[in-house]
Amino acid sequence: MANERASLRRIAMTATNILLAYPTTEKEDVEWLGYDPDDDDDDDDDDAFDDDAFVDSASASAEDADATISDGDDFDAAAAAAAAAAAAAASTDPPRRMPRRLRVHGGLVHTAVVLRLREKRLLKRAVYWLKNREDDLDALTYQVEEKARAKREAEEKIRARAERAAELMREYATAKTLATATVDVPAATDASAGDDAPPAPPRRASVAVREGDVLDDVVTAFIAATDGLDHETHFTPIRDALIGSIVPRPRLIARVPVIVPSGEKAVVAIRDGDDPATVVATFCELHNVPAASVTRLDAMVKTHVANRAKRRSLISIPVVAPDGRALLFDVVEGEQHELLARASEWALAERVPQDAAAQLANAAHERLGPVLVAIPVEIPGRGGAAVTLFVRDAAIEAVRATAEAFAEAHGLGAVAVIALTREISSRLNPGTMRL
Repeated sequence: MANERASLRRIAMTATNILLAYPTTEKEDVEWLGYDPDDDDDDDDDDAFDDDAFVDSASASAEDADATISDGDDFDAAAAAAAAAAAAAASTDPPRRMPRRLRVHGGLVHTAVVLRLREKRLLKRAVYWLKNREDDLDALTYQVEEKARAKREAEEKIRARAERAAELMREYATAKTLATATVDVPAATDASAGDDAPPAPPRRASVAVREGDVLDDVVTAFIAATDGLDHETHFTPIRDALIGSIVPRPRLIARVPVIVPSGEKAVVAIRDGDDPATVVATFCELHNVPAASVTRLDAMVKTHVANRAKRRSLISIPVVAPDGRALLFDVVEGEQHELLARASEWALAERVPQDAAAQLANAAHERLGPVLVAIPVEIPGRGGAAVTLFVRDAAIEAVRATAEAFAEAHGLGAVAVIALTREISSRLNPGTMRL
């Protein structure tokens, strides 16, 4: 700012010195001309032309011949003007006239005075502008200040987002308390009191089970840590009380696995009654997902929810989680080909230990029935990894449904459905000709 202020003052000083160097003042120039060339009382257009606006160039030059600037002793202004007029008369081109705003009556001296007058006014306006600019310097926003402000705003956004993520982490990513049971604990017998002494009132103790806990271990640890309770008498009543207090959550209807910016695998879990857009927005805030990816994830989740709702349900397996919750693991058409992956995603969404995923996958595999055909299919975008397509029903309608669901679940097109259907039919009917 200091450098700019000094530069403004230097330029203003230079312009002022030029003004002071003129031999006449602005007022004297106007008095000599007899009019102010910058007064515009004409209502016509600025670029309009008036054939009578000028006197003939020859006569005008002749009138000012004695007052024109001399180019030497051999220069005859009248003769030069007459020659110019004769050349103009002999020309076949239409006459070219100056726009009204630029016209100056008189000869060269008048023109020079007008130019000097306008130069003075231009310099004065420049000096006034420089003075106003210097006065406004303190109120101007500079690039350095703008960058500093933008940096502060960006840091504030990052801080606010981090605080919001921490709040969401406490609300959604922290294991929730499923149930709490309060137990009357008998008071210890006081040997010093007589037989007639009234019994001491029981004291109350509470135990809670959270998502992901092992219910039996929680109850056992509570009994061991509480004087007056024994495992044989109190384990089952406390366990049953906790299970009876668990409020079931809405049914899980879709689960979309993603890799979040931290590199971890997480699941967008959509439950019955949820608004997918709200769930996705909360998920993205929780995991610091870049804003550019939010719209894409929202569209993918909504498509997955809609497609899964259309597919036929194959099996539903009731599951009692270690923490006492009663859950349901379901498999729809198209998901039977990667049971272990689907079971792992379900365990993440339901906060069930991953050890249960393999058991669920094996149980689902057995309930789905024997496999008639297994075809490895290479899926684009998986680095050459293949997914095995399992066929358990030989009916052509079931074959088509299996091929369509597999293609939809793995992002394959209609051409792949036809190819898969033909390949399945060919393997179900070995030795037949494929046309």
